[in-house]
Amino acid sequence: MNNEGNVLQLAEHSTTCPACGSAEVMTGYEVSSFPYGTGTDQVWLDANVPVISCDACGFESDGPGADMKRHQAVCNHLGVLTPDEVREVRLLHGLNRADFARLTGLGEASLNRWEGGMKIQNGSIDSLLYLLRDSKNIAALQSRRDEEAPGNRRFRLVERTDALMEKQAAFSL
Repeated sequence: MNNEGNVLQLAEHSTTCPACGSAEVMTGYEVSSFPYGTGTDQVWLDANVPVISCDACGFESDGPGADMKRHQAVCNHLGVLTPDEVREVRLLHGLNRADFARLTGLGEASLNRWEGGMKIQNGSIDSLLYLLRDSKNIAALQSRRDEEAPGNRRFRLVERTDALMEKQAAFSL
């Protein structure tokens, strides 16, 4: 905040202070405690976030990546994969987002939000992503997709006999 109480935005990689223009800007890290949840479910989490400070005027602000550090702390609290870990699952198998989405049936936009730290995947999706770290599971999923391809569907021809007709006529639920 500046002296008038207004919040100032810090440029992504600024080398000058947005409050006074000084070049005496330093980047450090500090533990930031923040609330997560509401009501009786609210907890306080800690994240080690980058902080930009100006020695000339005393201005201080979160540095680039502070929001992502808080997001990672929430993921750790919930016991789900962090955005970096979600991305690593996909990259481990050399897949771009579109190919991974096609293979898994997950939405490409959802993958983008989870990898970018804009959203947190639910528990069932997190379990799927966790299992997909194993290349055997990716191979099994690929094999299933290959079998389900329209050209690979197999139909069994049944010869229509009197015995089959009687069996069908006698069938009831």
